[in-house]
Amino acid sequence: MQDFVTNVNKSSSTMSNAVFRSISAEVKPGKTITFVSELEATNEEADVATFSKLGPPIIAEMVNQLPGGKDLMDEGVKFHVIFKTRDGVTISDETLDKAAIAKLTNVESSKNFGDNSGKPSVGSKANIASGLKNMLQVLNRNLPIVVDKETDMKITRIDVNEKNELVYSVEIPKDLTANFDNPAIKEILKQELLKDGNIRRIFPGIAQHGIETITYEYGAKGEKPTLSVSIHKDEIK
Repeated sequence: MQDFVTNVNKSSSTMSNAVFRSISAEVKPGKTITFVSELEATNEEADVATFSKLGPPIIAEMVNQLPGGKDLMDEGVKFHVIFKTRDGVTISDETLDKAAIAKLTNVESSKNFGDNSGKPSVGSKANIASGLKNMLQVLNRNLPIVVDKETDMKITRIDVNEKNELVYSVEIPKDLTANFDNPAIKEILKQELLKDGNIRRIFPGIAQHGIETITYEYGAKGEKPTLSVSIHKDEIK
């Protein structure tokens, strides 16, 4: 169990993104491994209903993919999953056994989901490992997620494109797209992203998959993106 937990904590950086701040694991009595994940959003900012259902599938996929995970499930080890907001409020707390994990990782039954229905399978255009593709599918299965309640900004898709860029599709109200043809708007958005500490946390994890650029594509609901902002790892100081 301890070897598995060590692997989880070593690989947890690959999970850092615009949604998740950190994931850690610890062995507990009673053949239990506890996962604690911290979201990037505060309790006030978070779309709690969505986040609370997003946590268990993420951990289930992690258990399924990491070496030793399936053996632990066969041995009857249970996985206690706790998700907290950035300000420490617990929004999801449940324990998963082998049967629950099998149900949560059944990607085949969820190929068409939410705003991603009818779109190409995530990761299909990129040369990335199957484990990362599966993780992207699990993430997208539970999108969209509101990341800014004030503006109703949502992440509707997380993918890796043919240029091996991590791409966040961001839906914003149509009235906010009115000035997107102004080059100054793009530069302002880019400077704000460069200041975002979460961006710094993402790069070490995605670098393990050969990904060096994060792209945010902004657009109104039902329309093609009208503004794209990219950040290369070398721009992070």
